[in-house]
Amino acid sequence: MANLNGQLVIANGQYEFKHGDTNSEIQFVAYDMQGSKVSLQKDGSAKFVISNTMGVCKMLTATVAAGYIFKLKTSDLSALPAGNYTVELDVLDAKGGKRIFPVDNSATVITVTPDALTVTNGVVPTSSLSDFEDDLKNYAQQQTAQATADIQSKFKSYVDGLPSSVTTTAQNAVTTANQALTLGQTLQKQQGVNTTAINEIHRQIATLTTIVAGYHKKSST
Repeated sequence: MANLNGQLVIANGQYEFKHGDTNSEIQFVAYDMQGSKVSLQKDGSAKFVISNTMGVCKMLTATVAAGYIFKLKTSDLSALPAGNYTVELDVLDAKGGKRIFPVDNSATVITVTPDALTVTNGVVPTSSLSDFEDDLKNYAQQQTAQATADIQSKFKSYVDGLPSSVTTTAQNAVTTANQALTLGQTLQKQQGVNTTAINEIHRQIATLTTIVAGYHKKSST
């Protein structure tokens, strides 16, 4: 069994979490030099000191469970960039006395891993980016499908409520527009466009314009 004297141990295993994770909890247990678990005394307090190679990054109040489990929420670390961080636990008694764990120069390390939106040294991790793209694609497809269904439903309700004269006018306009579209598709396949074809397009457009104008005139009377 490993010598735990003076150590600060992560109770829920070797710990790493993704940057931006705010729903996890890291549990620590401190051991004194005799290997006994350190409990927080009445009216005492405890704080975590989070550091990296640049120095101290954060100082956070620890919450305590069962008297000896010191808990750190990842939501308190959400601002930290991806990387490795050492954790120090300072336990203070009611008289101001302080004990620091780990006692020796050993380090208790937690790791913040890059997520899909984290850039490390100017590079977005390929696997994370792929996951992000897949999630974004699925989300877009779901939103598009839902929006399309909503539009179709609302448009059907709108059309069902129109007078028959209005729907007839709309159907005539659609027929004329489809004829113009068919002609345009035919022209796309040809090497050139002759004058007769151009005149036909203008005639079709004029017919459609007349139908729409007639509809507006009836609607205003």
